[in-house]
Parts: sequence; C-alpha cells; structure tokens
Amino acid sequence: MRPVTLEDVLIDRGGYRHFMLKEIMEQPQAVVAALRDRLDFGHGRVLLPDLEMTDTEIAQLRRVVLIGCGTSLHAAQVGRHLVERLAGIPAEAESASEYRYREPYLDEHTLVVAIGQSGETADTVAAMAQVRSSKARLITICNAAGSQAARLADATLLMRSGIEVGVASSKTLTASLTILNLLAMRLGAARGFLDAEANRSLSDELARLPGRIADILGNSGKIEALARQFYRHRNFLYLARGINAPIAAEGALKL
Repeated sequence: MRPVTLEDVLIDRGGYRHFMLKEIMEQPQAVVAALRDRLDFGHGRVLLPDLEMTDTEIAQLRRVVLIGCGTSLHAAQVGRHLVERLAGIPAEAESASEYRYREPYLDEHTLVVAIGQSGETADTVAAMAQVRSSKARLITICNAAGSQAARLADATLLMRSGIEVGVASSKTLTASLTILNLLAMRLGAARGFLDAEANRSLSDELARLPGRIADILGNSGKIEALARQFYRHRNFLYLARGINAPIAAEGALKL
C-alpha cells in the first residue's frame, strides 16, 4: 500500500479566458517545481534523488528506451536526443501504442522511461506492464503519484505541475522536458561523460529557464497580434530538424 496525498488546488481560471491560457502562463512555476530539490544550484550539479539509482547502477546502463503517446511521445523523442548528447548512451523513442505489441529485448542494462501526464494512458500502462516482466529498470515521468504508472515503476519522477485541465498539454509538457534534461545530466555525470564544467553550465541554463519563459510570456501581446494576422490561413507547415523536430510535431498537434 502507498499513501496518496491530493493537492489542495482550487480549480478556477484565475481571471484568464480559459484554462489552457492559464496553464500556459503557469509554465515558469512548473519549471521551478520540477527543479526543486533536484538541482543543486550552488554547486551546479543534478541530484535527482527520486531516480533511486546509484552511480554504479547508472554506469552499467547500455541502452535507454523512452515511451509515450501523443504529446508524451514528442517529449520522449526530445529525451532521446538529450540522453545521447548528455549521457553518451544509445537511446530510442517509441510509441507506447506500438511498443506494447512488440517483444522487445530488454536486459538488466536497459533503462525504460515511460512518460505520461496522467499516468493512466492505457497503451503506456500496458507497455509498462510488459517491461515490468523483464530485467530492465523501469521509471516513469508523470503528474500523478497514485497512478497506475507510478505503481508499476521502480521510481517515479513527478512533474509536480498541479492539475492541468486543458486538453492540449502545456505546463506538463514543459515540466517533463525539464525533468528529461535533469535525467540526461544525472546519467551523464554518473558515467563520467559530462564533466563538472559542462554540468555547471547546463545547471545555470536550467536555473535561468523560468525567467526566460516568463519573458516570452510577457510578450504575449505580440504573439496574439501574429495569431490575428494569420488565423484565416487554411494550412500551416512546421519545419525543424534534430532535437527541434519533435517540437515542430507538437506545434502542429496543438494547432
């Protein structure tokens, strides 16, 4: 049995026209919450105690598999780039909807990361159950401590974003990307792939992230003006490459 505590969150629009706009504006706070107790700002290093893996266990990893559906799949695709770039570990991003029907080879040197806001997405939970029967290490990034995903996983990295009412994920996506950065940095540091200087530089960038997001949101009037300029267009094409390609796909999904 695991005790579950529910946040005392008042679900209202807070003066915004709709919940999605409110949750977009809450992204700086979501990043702050995701970083809390996980990043040592003074020494510029990632702690991430909720990962529950020792440096020795991390050093034995040979592969990382990230799974999710929809927006969470796009987050997983970003995470693949981060893990390979910052930790030097081969990584894959898979749709949980397909992964659950495969017979993947998973050994004790594999880390599987299941991503999902609710922790209840049927395909992701089914894929996790399949992983659970293997020797692989299984963790989840989700926003609900009492969810099925949290119960199946060896460790849970909570988004801590509060309730998200809007159907299109906003602050929970931002929180999951923040946590994926922390995860990749933690893996890279434990393996000696990411040196102290690089760790401090990346930590400093993460510390600045809430303020930079707030600056962008502070210019929402300019963004609204662009929307009014282009809203009659019938087709939009999002173009990107590399780590930004999943972000382009997410932009198209939201539009």
